[in-house]
Amino acid sequence: LELHPKALLGVGYDSNPLQKSSGAKKDWFQLWQLGLESRLRLTPADRIEAEFDIFGRNYAQADSRDIVGGLVDLRVRHQTTTAKWYVSGGWERGDDPLIETGRAVKQDHFNAYGEGVYFGNRTQAGVGVQGERIVYLEDGATFTADERNRNRADLIVFGNRESGSETSLGLRGNLFTTRYDKVDGRYQNSVGARLVATGELGIEQRLKLSGKLGLETRHYENDFAQDPAYNDQQVTSPVGSAELAWAYEQGSELNATVRYFLAESDSSNYVKVGELTLGAAHLLPSLVTLFGDVDLINVRHSGAPAGASVTGRNTTALTGGASYQFRDGIATRLRARWRHQSGSSTEQYSETLLAWDLAFAF
Repeated sequence: LELHPKALLGVGYDSNPLQKSSGAKKDWFQLWQLGLESRLRLTPADRIEAEFDIFGRNYAQADSRDIVGGLVDLRVRHQTTTAKWYVSGGWERGDDPLIETGRAVKQDHFNAYGEGVYFGNRTQAGVGVQGERIVYLEDGATFTADERNRNRADLIVFGNRESGSETSLGLRGNLFTTRYDKVDGRYQNSVGARLVATGELGIEQRLKLSGKLGLETRHYENDFAQDPAYNDQQVTSPVGSAELAWAYEQGSELNATVRYFLAESDSSNYVKVGELTLGAAHLLPSLVTLFGDVDLINVRHSGAPAGASVTGRNTTALTGGASYQFRDGIATRLRARWRHQSGSSTEQYSETLLAWDLAFAF
């Protein structure tokens, strides 16, 4: 049995904790986190892994943005030379910005996943089942919490073949359904399917390219809010992603990722999302790591009521900082983030975040 405790303490400055489009009030906050990771190997083929975390963020004045969250994650694995199965389940509470609005909303995520995989000569094939429940703990700018509580279930079938030590090609198919708790509300239940081709190419030892490309279709029970003006009961769209990573030195990397996908919307049935991320990390001889990334996101809603134009938003996020590892298990980090959103009045805001933390992991 392995046990690895961890902890974090931090302080920070937030120029707009309430993410207001005007009249922003700056504030200071403190962070803390406690956690434990455990691993238990029952046999050479079987192991159990668990992770437990609790964290808190407390503002000096913006009490509504205070949060105590965390996660519980349990994983059971069995693997031989010809097959493996894997099951996991957990809970997570946080307030990461929603992809559809870019705004922080407190929410609980419950998830369960299981898969079985067969290994052949340079091939593997598998099937997976996933369930997810999302419970909102507060209202958003355009919805009440109980409106968007929902469940999602996925059936996943996948396979791939390696054509070299660094090259593989595959297919992945999903059937999924989303069901909202609130019946006859604005948000519509749906079913969908996705089929994508996957690939990975090792151009050289330190340079790798991976990608996915395919189609996704969704059918909703009705147009959003049961209003025909939205005209968004059904959609078929290309989806995909590509990532290029270059580990040019030990501890240093450049990477670029582009994604295009569909997601649930807060003010229509779905959104189409395009995202470009550029990142870098460089390890100095002094063991200080400099890091930074640029994230550009475009979101387009699927419809609008009669007499209104379809809305969307653009988000630019810049992050940079430095980290230093004093010794094994003790590290510190200083980071800054600037985020700006343009779009409808409910989505516009700018925010600057500065934070310093000290982390312990053993």
